[in-house]
Amino acid sequence: MTPGPKPFALVLSKTEREVLVGLLRRRSTGQDVAVRARIVLACADPQATNTAIPKRLGVSPQSVVTWRQRLAPIVWMGWVMHPAPVRRARSRMMPSSA
Repeated sequence: MTPGPKPFALVLSKTEREVLVGLLRRRSTGQDVAVRARIVLACADPQATNTAIPKRLGVSPQSVVTWRQRLAPIVWMGWVMHPAPVRRARSRMMPSSA
C-alpha cells in the first residue's frame, strides 16, 4: 500500500496552545471538547502522523484526519469557544377553531 498524502503542519501560537492546555486542565470541560483539544495539540507536533496520534490518544484514525481537515481553513477558536447553536423544535400545537 502506498502512503497517503503528508498531513499539513498545524502551527499553534503560544496563546492558542495555552488555551487548549487550559481546557484540558479544567474540570468543567466536556469530554468532546477535551478530546478535540488533545487531537489538536497532538497534530501541532511536527513529527506526529495520522497513524501514531490515534494509537496514542485512543481515538479513531478518521477522527484525527477529520479534525486536521477542519482546522486547515479556519481559525481554531471558532470550534472551541463557539459551539454550534441548538435548533429548538417547533411547537406542534393545533390551531384552535374559534
